[in-house]
Amino acid sequence: MNENDILKGRLKDLANAAFRQNRYTYTNFLSAADMEVFYSNLEQLSFAGYTIFGGRESCDRVMIAFGNEADCGYAPAFPICTMKVSAVSDKFSDDLNHRDFLGALMNLGIEREMVGDILVTESTHSGKHNNAYIFCVDTVADYIAENLTKIRHTNVKCTFCSTQDTDEIQIKKNFPKRKRIFSFCRKPVDKLKSACYNKHIKTKDTPYQRKADNEVKENQLSAFSCF
Repeated sequence: MNENDILKGRLKDLANAAFRQNRYTYTNFLSAADMEVFYSNLEQLSFAGYTIFGGRESCDRVMIAFGNEADCGYAPAFPICTMKVSAVSDKFSDDLNHRDFLGALMNLGIEREMVGDILVTESTHSGKHNNAYIFCVDTVADYIAENLTKIRHTNVKCTFCSTQDTDEIQIKKNFPKRKRIFSFCRKPVDKLKSACYNKHIKTKDTPYQRKADNEVKENQLSAFSCF
């Protein structure tokens, strides 16, 4: 039995428990690959009703709450805690990234499924990326707050906050820059340069001059059609 089969069985158990007991059941945080397993088995799971949430809108890692408000009598309350991790000394802190914050959590023995999105932000004073908002399962929140005190060489502190504190954070995705490839036709351009030069030194309106002018126009069209 592989990991997908284990996850599929776990999802079925949670859906059945929610349906039989008229209460919400929750997964831990799921990755995009985990959600593919869920959606591929949706016909077998949707009978219980479900809600998806990760702490705020547009999260990459999310929880699933099985159950519905009509049967349970109340809206789901996801067991998600929002925590802000910030540098104790902004001046002497490192410039941290997502991997640094996640690695520090893993070093504490926190399982990946207990942690949702990590939103790294920069300091308004130094411009360093030394702060982050972390979504985690509420059962490990106190442990993280007490034990996450250092990331790389930076001393940090953890404070609990609300989801609304992350509303102003914009998720920026870096798209690869497209390279433009131009086809350069040397011969028409050389003709154009020569014709332009001849036009520049001839000032009289002669048949030869008019012929050169026409040649310039023809070569301009030929040159630009190569780009």
